Amino acid sequence: MRITLQDVASKANVSCSTVSRVLNGSDDRHISESTIRRVQEVAREMNYHANRAARALATGRTNTVGLWTYAVTPAYYSVVIGMVLHIVKKSGYEVQIMQSCQAANALQQTNMDLHSWPVDGIIAFDNGQHVEACLKNNLVTAPIVNMGAHCTKQTDYVGIDVYSGAADAITHLFQSGRRRIAYMVPGNAHVQSDPRENAYIDVMQRLGLQPEYIYIPEAYTNSYTGFNKSWRAHARNAVQDYIPANGSPDAIFCYNDELAIGVYRALRDLGLRMPDDIALVGCDGMEETEYFDPAISTIIQPYEAMCKRAWKFLQNRIEDSSIPQQKALLKPKLVVRGSSCRVSS
Repeated sequence: MRITLQDVASKANVSCSTVSRVLNGSDDRHISESTIRRVQEVAREMNYHANRAARALATGRTNTVGLWTYAVTPAYYSVVIGMVLHIVKKSGYEVQIMQSCQAANALQQTNMDLHSWPVDGIIAFDNGQHVEACLKNNLVTAPIVNMGAHCTKQTDYVGIDVYSGAADAITHLFQSGRRRIAYMVPGNAHVQSDPRENAYIDVMQRLGLQPEYIYIPEAYTNSYTGFNKSWRAHARNAVQDYIPANGSPDAIFCYNDELAIGVYRALRDLGLRMPDDIALVGCDGMEETEYFDPAISTIIQPYEAMCKRAWKFLQNRIEDSSIPQQKALLKPKLVVRGSSCRVSS
């Protein structure tokens, strides 16, 4: 026999509305801590599971949030996804993850996914173009908050100013005496005019230096299997081919940390010392970069602050759709380590 909300309320000696608020994680100051614990214990003892469909019909809400992400790997994406899950679930919501893509049937697939289970709102990560296309084709009615380095300003948004981070990185390399500074970038990111590349071009021109590129093949084609390895392997192979043919740059600035890790391995293979022979800087702030010897300099993106702000914006929008546009732009931090600067002992 299925245990109902009324069964839990009767055994806990409270009202059904109290049980509902407790189990949905509502922040109700009128419910005492002892009552919350008693309801939770009774629900657990009775093995009660809420009927999500019935709750959605009764309240008009599903207590589910959609998370749109362009990728699930490399590591930066998985860290952000984990952070969103942690933050949102603390508020009593579930998270439905949907990976978008650039395929021709992407919008049709999005439409199918949206209607498979309705959500109260959407957090879109690095998904600006996809969100704009969905809005243009009237595929989305739920409120959306866009976040990341690639977000649209057509909705509430929490952006990351990677332009400033990249500019800081190039300036640091110049100030450390580097003049031949190469930028390693996936071919598809170069075509899309990424803000990191815009910063690279602007700063190099301002300093009177010649831009130099090391391209790798598009790394997004296999996003379900081998994605992490693809980034690193492509970067390693590209540098192993490029430096013998063109000589070594003074420094390499990488589109992300996955590429920086692959470059690091290639430089070791070629017998080049960091930072004496060549400097290396990545971007994203993966924890793994700190554990190399020398540790890899990187641009740390404030993903925790980004996720918390985006969730707060979405909660505000769910509660009141008429509020003015919410927007924030967070600045990353360049962390200089041994791969680009001699560390004094």
